[in-house]
Amino acid sequence: MRLVLIAIVLAVSACAEPIADAPVPIDVAGSPTTSSVPPIDVAYRCGQVDLDEPDQVSAFRRFDGNIASMMQEEALEEFEASSEWWDSLGWRIASETETTLVLLGVDKEEERYGDVAFEMVDGEWRATGWGECRIEPVVEGYGTATFELDPANPHDSAARHVTVLATERNCANGEPPEGREVRTSVMETGDRVHILVLIEPVAGIADCPGNPAFPVVVSLTGPLGDRILVDDSTSPATEKEWPIPIRASELSVHLSGEAPPPGTANVFGWSGSNAGALLVEAANWSDDPTWYQSFTGDTVTITGYIAICDGCEEECEADFCDELERIGTECSEQYVAQEGLDVDFTILYADGGCSIDVTTNPIRP
Repeated sequence: MRLVLIAIVLAVSACAEPIADAPVPIDVAGSPTTSSVPPIDVAYRCGQVDLDEPDQVSAFRRFDGNIASMMQEEALEEFEASSEWWDSLGWRIASETETTLVLLGVDKEEERYGDVAFEMVDGEWRATGWGECRIEPVVEGYGTATFELDPANPHDSAARHVTVLATERNCANGEPPEGREVRTSVMETGDRVHILVLIEPVAGIADCPGNPAFPVVVSLTGPLGDRILVDDSTSPATEKEWPIPIRASELSVHLSGEAPPPGTANVFGWSGSNAGALLVEAANWSDDPTWYQSFTGDTVTITGYIAICDGCEEECEADFCDELERIGTECSEQYVAQEGLDVDFTILYADGGCSIDVTTNPIRP
């Protein structure tokens, strides 16, 4: 277990200014309030296994027993079906008493872990639960957040703060932590800045649609220099280095506008080695802009048109597409991958023809 000092902040809306973790908290109105900075205990957990430190795993004794022989009859079938997973891990004793046994499975090379718990019932071991797990920091009263570098705030070696984009791991109804406490634990060395973002969890039950990223400003004791930021919410910890790696540009195609007349289909086709087209008849048409397909990497030409088609297949390959009888005005636009930018093509069908609206969006990590 490690003891660290923390800074305390109040979360604000993702649309507001970044959250600041200066030595005193900043309230939602932006005015300073006084508060002490208490020490905090950080422990670790992997499934049902509690750890003082991530490397404590190495100190666990090897388990030389036969796990299969300890499985009750109703669990044995599931155990055998996943035997490859069980065999891929080296099992160690995390904790044991006369009536309980918890094992941790370890694959150090792949940084994979699993856990299984047993209890003694009527003189026989019974498995009470098992599965994959990951080693995570645990702080009483808080959940953790991963973070990425903020491309809107590039590296500044002279700065005594750094902005990161944090994403809460716990279920939070898909909302930023507005009105909930956010804490950062910062440990600085000569070449690293270790950061652990902690968030007060949502009260009660929360849905899990995925959480938005929100900015957090992390204060430093000295200039950032060339030091690497390290996300301590994972084990092993994850290094974040400038420049931010940017994935390949992606093209998304949306269809919008008027439904096709009876006996026809709104069509959009694409060029390339896997050339083809999608055909959308009136029964499957939506008046709202609807995403249909994405393309990555290669240059591709997108073509929209209306084709005579009644009860046709929803997709066609290049040769068959060329044979479709087309009516009205066609529209066409070429996509060329642009570094750091995603591209959206929205094909608007109207007045017996179509047009293509093109927009670009910066790629965020």
